Amino acid sequence: MAQREVFTYEVDGKKYAQKKLVLGQIAQLMELLKETTIPSMFSLAGDPGEMKLSFNAEAVAGLLGERLPQAVAIALIEEKTPLAEKDLERLTCEVRWTFDPETTMQVIEDFFTCNPIASLFERYIGMMKGMRETIARTGSRKSASCSPGETSRGANGSAGDTPRPSAPPT
Repeated sequence: MAQREVFTYEVDGKKYAQKKLVLGQIAQLMELLKETTIPSMFSLAGDPGEMKLSFNAEAVAGLLGERLPQAVAIALIEEKTPLAEKDLERLTCEVRWTFDPETTMQVIEDFFTCNPIASLFERYIGMMKGMRETIARTGSRKSASCSPGETSRGANGSAGDTPRPSAPPT
């Protein structure tokens, strides 16, 4: 299936677009989602060696709840407004009061087409699986301590120790 670069929407005579996220939008979404348990928003299918992720718009909408309008506002770009100049608070209000459920669900579905979140997450899972396998093959190695070892009472202390009571003061 060919991926479109830009998705467009018209709501109440205003035009909006959605494209692949930029770093600023990712930061906004991370802030929005920081208190959210992300694993509940996807399902893992297949055996553990072949994990596949599937997202659906209804699950995402349910997960976000009252934060859904803000998430949609983060993903969208207003026509003729540079992304860096977007008024997120105003756009969130517009989304809340003008977007119908069908358009909102379409924006969510298009979001996952524009942004291969599932693919990135699968890469992360694969990377973590590879790290676990490497650790299992090589064995866990205890990391060296940066603190000096303990000195027993009978041993000579380091130059930084206090002098012994029988030593003459210098």
